[in-house]
Amino acid sequence: MSKDKSATKALFKKPAKTVPEKASNAADSKKNQTTKQNETTQTPLEKKPYFEKLDPEIYAKLQSEIHEVVEKTLPKYEEWLNCAFGEKITANDFSKGSPNPINGDAFVQKIDQIVVTAFNEAMNEEIRLALETNQQPGIMETWFKKKFNSDLSDIRPDNRNYYKHCVHNFVTNFFSEERITGKKILDFGCGPGYYSTILAQRGAKVTGIDRSAFLIQKANEFKQKLGIKNIEFFKGDFLDFAANVASKEFDYIVAIDTIVSFDYSRQKHNHKEFTETLSKINRILKDQGRFFIIEAHPFFGQLAKGIKFSNQGCFHGRLPNYKIEYKSKNNPHHWFTLDEMTSALSENGLAICRIYEPDPSAELEKENPQLFRFFLKYPHMIVYEICKVSS
Repeated sequence: MSKDKSATKALFKKPAKTVPEKASNAADSKKNQTTKQNETTQTPLEKKPYFEKLDPEIYAKLQSEIHEVVEKTLPKYEEWLNCAFGEKITANDFSKGSPNPINGDAFVQKIDQIVVTAFNEAMNEEIRLALETNQQPGIMETWFKKKFNSDLSDIRPDNRNYYKHCVHNFVTNFFSEERITGKKILDFGCGPGYYSTILAQRGAKVTGIDRSAFLIQKANEFKQKLGIKNIEFFKGDFLDFAANVASKEFDYIVAIDTIVSFDYSRQKHNHKEFTETLSKINRILKDQGRFFIIEAHPFFGQLAKGIKFSNQGCFHGRLPNYKIEYKSKNNPHHWFTLDEMTSALSENGLAICRIYEPDPSAELEKENPQLFRFFLKYPHMIVYEICKVSS
């Protein structure tokens, strides 16, 4: 029985977490399909060369959803095999008295085939839907068009309240030329390089990395347009990138609206992958360096979405996305709880040395005095300044 269950687990083995950089060429794909066409499917994702054509963000989202279904389903199947009913019908004496005897092991294998067939059918349908979705602009392309002007000359008007008057205001005031000239900075999740270029223009040597090929393309176009030499961009997974970086390489590492997307579209926090990321950050950060997490406030930044006014004129706020298991279904982001953040940092030799809750820019007061006062009272942005813990 244990052998059969081990085989079942193998059928649902997760694929590698990194998104393939390039699809296999046509000749190799055809050869692999010919060789494996009569084999039992072990990992459906690895057998679909066209799956690699998906937008990386759609790929990651689909992959996450499928794995969650498997993680919820497989334990139920194993529980069924181990229950009294399952043990009874899969026992070797199951065939006694039957005109067509069936061995218990054969019966389990038949059940395995049924489960795998159902899973593959579901996968094919999900891939079909994903490919249809991929004909539309990717998630990051849509996000880019909503946030920035097409030439990256400025943040779009409908995003000025938070990105312009909070994030941009903090970055441009805190990372002054005096502070960062000659420093090495890693922009983790650099997007189209909007903030990377600001830091580079102030004399820092900047490296930007992002998973989105579309955003890295925009970043390189913006870099060339501005003629900036002291900046370079890489497309790929951070863990793969960090493996090729020397220890204690960077003075500063900044993650602007990156950590909030770490568990994008997941229903369960991936603590292991997050701590692995922090471990790599610790290694490539200089001893006196600083790691900055800059994002929407987990409390007040989400408060406006959940305000309820009472009859007395007071309002009561709720936090729809604070704990991942209770987050809003229509919001794929996850604001890390203080417990998740501090425990993961401490496990990897890092600690929060200061928390900033910046006021909005004075420009907002001129544009929208009422919103300015609201942001003063309920800061919509938080900045974690993180340092290495001395051993």
